[in-house]
Amino acid sequence: MKLIIIHQYDPTVHHVGGIGTFTDALIRNAPDDIEVQLLCVTAQPKRFPVGRWHSFSVGNKELKIFPLVATDPLKVTFIPLALKMAYALFRYRKKIPTQDAVICFHRIEPMLGFLKDSVPKALFLHGHNMKDFYNKQTEIRWGKFPWLYFWLEEKLLPQADHIYIVREDAIEDYQKKYPAKANDISFVPTWADESVFCSMDKEERKASREKLMTGLGLSPSTPFFLYVGRYVGQKDPLRLLRSFKLVLSRYPDANLILIGEGNLKGDMQSYIQQENLSASVHFLAPMIQKEIGQWMNSADTLCLSSAFEGMPCVIVEALHCGLPVVSTAVGEAGRLIGESQEGGRLVAGKGPEPFSEAMMDCLENPPSAEACRNQVTAFTARKILEPVYKKYHAMLEN
Repeated sequence: MKLIIIHQYDPTVHHVGGIGTFTDALIRNAPDDIEVQLLCVTAQPKRFPVGRWHSFSVGNKELKIFPLVATDPLKVTFIPLALKMAYALFRYRKKIPTQDAVICFHRIEPMLGFLKDSVPKALFLHGHNMKDFYNKQTEIRWGKFPWLYFWLEEKLLPQADHIYIVREDAIEDYQKKYPAKANDISFVPTWADESVFCSMDKEERKASREKLMTGLGLSPSTPFFLYVGRYVGQKDPLRLLRSFKLVLSRYPDANLILIGEGNLKGDMQSYIQQENLSASVHFLAPMIQKEIGQWMNSADTLCLSSAFEGMPCVIVEALHCGLPVVSTAVGEAGRLIGESQEGGRLVAGKGPEPFSEAMMDCLENPPSAEACRNQVTAFTARKILEPVYKKYHAMLEN
């Protein structure tokens, strides 16, 4: 069988964003009897021209990719990228054979390209749109016209043979809204690829920390916090910067390492300059997952200050590396960190003060690496994805 995955990211370059990581794992862990094809975007149109099939590999998995749009997926354009993807699917539909295939969507808009196609469809929703679209910090364009999105959703979602949602609190709401699809809506947790995100022993951690910190001209003995992700409103990185400024009042030698990219980077840099934080805050470009795993094994704490989330892959990955996490109480973060906060600290309060207190508390009283790993033993790619692939086979047979 074929698995056709549609997502607006470029697998050929280093990328940030949980859905891209999620998609990479779907590809890498696909059984040998599944041929994977990816409809995506390209940031390298000369190397991978739009409208043509190309061979590529993600990990050890060979696949075919078909770039639909040439763009930097992190740049916001006047016409939303999701709509550009939907239009391109109409344009190139004849070049996308769907016989013996299951199509995997990560947004509803590309489903417009397959309105008249009876091919089995699986849809992943990576948040709780009924709530997230009304969050004032959302950068999603539909947040300005949620009524239009839900009108479109009512037309498209019933066409999916199965709907996976990464927030358990969204399941009941969607089942009530779409009672005819109630049995086809289920919760799926995110995961980490344990072959990439694994915990080093004490000596390896020490050596990795020394190498990475000295590479930035920093002392390995100073505490440092880590952020990995997009610089966008949903992630609220400015709250993290304000919180870190308060941490510096108690730990003046502390450092904050930021790995990512996004449209708020300019605002973040302005705040850092305004508050004289340049010596303590360090931006790093997106990097391959193996390198992120090394940073996670070297840091003191991962910080996630999001305004809203689904089930963040980055938390699962950090805990697999034995790294405690300080996170706002959003989405499935509480499930991962634990009721007794065995995996770090969960912050319910607003503003920078409670988050900074949690950062310092986690630094002073950190959970053990073993306790962190124990929080996510159930959330590995192999365990989560095996029933998903079985579902794909059943969808095709039916």
